[in-house]
Amino acid sequence: MVCGATPRAGAAISPLPLPAANNKGHSYGTKFVSAFSFSEAAGLGKLYASFRTADFANLPLDLRPQPEYGRHFHTSFSGRPCRHLRMAALRRTLHLASLAAGTRRTVAGSLAGSCLADRSLWDKLHAQPRQGSVRTFDWFFGYEEAQGLLLPLLEKSWAACPPRVLDVGCGTSSLCPGLYTKCPHPVDVLGVDFSPVAVAHMNSLLEGGQGQTPLCPGHPESSLHFMQADGQNLQPVASSGSFQLVLDKGTWDAVARGGLPGAYQLLAECLRVLSPQGTLIQFSDEDPDVRLPCLEKGSQGWTVTVQELGPFRGITYFAYVVQGSD
Repeated sequence: MVCGATPRAGAAISPLPLPAANNKGHSYGTKFVSAFSFSEAAGLGKLYASFRTADFANLPLDLRPQPEYGRHFHTSFSGRPCRHLRMAALRRTLHLASLAAGTRRTVAGSLAGSCLADRSLWDKLHAQPRQGSVRTFDWFFGYEEAQGLLLPLLEKSWAACPPRVLDVGCGTSSLCPGLYTKCPHPVDVLGVDFSPVAVAHMNSLLEGGQGQTPLCPGHPESSLHFMQADGQNLQPVASSGSFQLVLDKGTWDAVARGGLPGAYQLLAECLRVLSPQGTLIQFSDEDPDVRLPCLEKGSQGWTVTVQELGPFRGITYFAYVVQGSD
């Protein structure tokens, strides 16, 4: 498979790919068929249709939990509805929709093929109201699932006290808040995103806006900041070699939907700001036979490895690790 390949023009794409077939880069099981309510499947179908017609202003991106969904879901080990199954299938729909848009380039212009790399989509997504105590949103998984990999890497970086961590395309993920509040050692965390809506939400979360309690550091010398910046141009917020750990959770996946040149520029910027002995981690559900050739091409002089993560709620993920020399 060619990295980032899209279907040929006019290729047929099924409207809502939810069968058990395990397409390259995705691990979706038969449970999705029964894990969806018919009303939710219809909503995803509308989302897909909006992408196909480039009807960007009317994307039905209401991700709030709906009470009628509960009776249709398998439950997790905690007995709660598996909301992550919905999110995984939504990601799959977004992915397939972006590929479909690529076949409409002559019709839809610059929007086609780049929907997941478009800021307005993410602004709209991050502006969705949150119910109850849910204050962060994670596409793949959150800090709890990633900490087993992150903390040992930070231990190696504690010679630089505190080590600096950059989360590129942080969105409203729990990675940055988790590192800040739960790491027992000092750490300097910076989350950047090109969506001002996401950055404003995370700063409000950090400072305790809207009547919430401010975040408390796990170590008194730890710090956390959020800034608006495009991962393809980190010059305004990050100097070369200034971070010991750079995190990319799904950002390559989104940028690559707009074309591999943008994804390679993102990778180049991540490596530029990384210290010579630092580590870049890309979290993704894309298979190694697709991602590794791309990373090896764009990371010459660095060591590229992959670790399997999970499965988390039935889905296998991968940590693509790019490291400098010791």
